[in-house]
Amino acid sequence: MLVIVAIGPIAAIACGGDAGGPGAQTAGAASVRGGASASAMGSASASGSALPAATAIATAAPGTSANASPATQWIGALPSRPVTAKIGDMVWAAVPTDTELRIGIYRVVRVTGTTAALQDVLRVQWEKVPGALILPIGDPTRLRNDMLVTYADWRGYVGVGMIVKIAPKVRVTFRDASSVVREETVNVAEPLVGSVAPLQWVGFPKPSDPSTLHKGLVFLIDGDNVFVRDDSNRAWVVERAKVTPLKLPAKRLKLGDTVRAYAPDRGYREGVIAKIFLPGLSYGVTADDETRTYFFSDLALAQ
Repeated sequence: MLVIVAIGPIAAIACGGDAGGPGAQTAGAASVRGGASASAMGSASASGSALPAATAIATAAPGTSANASPATQWIGALPSRPVTAKIGDMVWAAVPTDTELRIGIYRVVRVTGTTAALQDVLRVQWEKVPGALILPIGDPTRLRNDMLVTYADWRGYVGVGMIVKIAPKVRVTFRDASSVVREETVNVAEPLVGSVAPLQWVGFPKPSDPSTLHKGLVFLIDGDNVFVRDDSNRAWVVERAKVTPLKLPAKRLKLGDTVRAYAPDRGYREGVIAKIFLPGLSYGVTADDETRTYFFSDLALAQ
């Protein structure tokens, strides 16, 4: 793995983030994997002169060669679609490397036919991102308090959150990677509508474990093929008939309510609310004769 140290401050400001947020003025590091080349940049290119200078250049994994990583085989099923975004636009994008899929908010630096160069929040510039993996950002006027959303924050994290404030900036409550419940400003939020659509959360079976329903984030639909990223940042192509929309709990649950609880090691299991830790947010759920703590985003209601 090649590690490239960011030369300047993290570009939360460039991506519409909170300039005063924690870490917004500190230097960061970006791990670049799967690129055909990566080099430090001292100045912005002519095509991206309006943007802060890129700290590194990387190429999205092609995934079509005979020696492609197993983690990128799905790329061969991508449809060819033009890039409709313009230079300078902020977009959602799913950027593949040779080991994972990075979904987040990017700025368009350059457009070349069916691919684009995108710059992420760490100012790493990703070349040759397929147009099929680039999505527009939705209208923020749709957002409301207490709405469930797929959010992207100034760190580049993407997950499920609940809006607690929409003005002057959108703030959501969520559970971070350390299982701590937090409330922070986010750059972008897309409403959850409980359907199989891009940026919506679904249950799906993996080929290696067809009897278990796993949680995933849809990033592309092409006919009967649904492209899903799992909780390990691995991408899968799944038949539409095998994908289930997840109905996440938008209201406070009560003791004794029946839910489906998700854990990466065992998928979704039917359970019952046995404890309430933070009303509306954190619960103790008994499933398979064992009680575990779950955040609301790891729970689903019966369809």
